[in-house]
Amino acid sequence: NGFCVPYQQKVGSGFKFRRTREHKGVDLSLKTGDTIRAAFDGMVRLSEGTRRTGGYGNLVVIRHPNGLETYYAHLSKRIVDSGEVVKAGEVIGLGGNTGRSNGPHLHFETRYKGHPFDPQRIIDFEKGVLRDSLFTLKKHYFSIYSHYGQTDEESLAASQRIIHTIKSGDTLGALAIRYGTTVRRICQLNGISANKILRIGQRLIVR
Repeated sequence: NGFCVPYQQKVGSGFKFRRTREHKGVDLSLKTGDTIRAAFDGMVRLSEGTRRTGGYGNLVVIRHPNGLETYYAHLSKRIVDSGEVVKAGEVIGLGGNTGRSNGPHLHFETRYKGHPFDPQRIIDFEKGVLRDSLFTLKKHYFSIYSHYGQTDEESLAASQRIIHTIKSGDTLGALAIRYGTTVRRICQLNGISANKILRIGQRLIVR
């Protein structure tokens, strides 16, 4: 059928802005050494160890015929090499805890022309199946605030959010005045309280 779930598991952490950085994929808990499989037919564009991939640890990236790329990170072992042709379901590595990781899991990403979008839009990881045989990728899906489970209207609105990076001296009150909103609304958008201590470099949705 040209598809195989990379690792069947309920998604732990999803596609979203997490703490101070963008989490551009989904995390699937596993045991070190568990089998990781290619999601679709394709060619291995990258198979690199931890020294060259930063927080991804041992990483395999597969480019598929339709331009989609899938990322498989934090592996304990890479079984395929760059340039190798693989089929959906072929074992490409073993799950692990390498790179920036707080426990054994697979970090899995889907990207189109370098732009990540929520993998849950196309894959039901818990059931191990594609959500549909046809998927239309829309520009606003590339926003880190646009994710599976939203209506298309909600997704579009989320992609148009205004983000402010906290600088020295910023307060919620000052941000509310600057962006023509209220402290209450900023708190609602970010899931924080009005007495939240703001950290320099922190990103807040302000509208």
